[in-house]
Amino acid sequence: MFSKEIKIAAVSAYLSGMPQSQIRKKYHIKGSATLYNWVYLIQTLGLEVVENQQLYKTNYPYTFIINVISWRLEKQASLPMTAKWFHIRHPAQIWQWEQALKAGRLKPDKQRRTGNMTKQDDDKIKALAAENELLRIQVAYLEKLEALAKEKKKLQTKTKRL
Repeated sequence: MFSKEIKIAAVSAYLSGMPQSQIRKKYHIKGSATLYNWVYLIQTLGLEVVENQQLYKTNYPYTFIINVISWRLEKQASLPMTAKWFHIRHPAQIWQWEQALKAGRLKPDKQRRTGNMTKQDDDKIKALAAENELLRIQVAYLEKLEALAKEKKKLQTKTKRL
């Protein structure tokens, strides 16, 4: 909604001592939390966060979380330092991930389909399912045949002894 120039100008004005009410009027910012959020983000994550909003997303994939935890343990870094390195908004989030990993609550993401299946893909899946069922039947038949062969051999050895 606001350009990066306005965000940077508003934060610089705030850091230079201008009252937040004047800054909000000057740049037409409705809520004070918006300005404070910009100040916090720029102070903790740097100016690049203004240019790239994706740097401080709040939903992270499992592999990223594991990389963050591994990096922190390997470097023996503090939570704030790790958060700044990986552009994570709140350092406490890393601590929560670590606790979830220790407790076994942190699970890998389930793979999602990224588009609709074509008719050809659907046909392939049906053919594979049919082949799979046929193989199951064959395996069950062979297991039964093997069990019968063992039973027959067992009976033959009993009759030879008598």
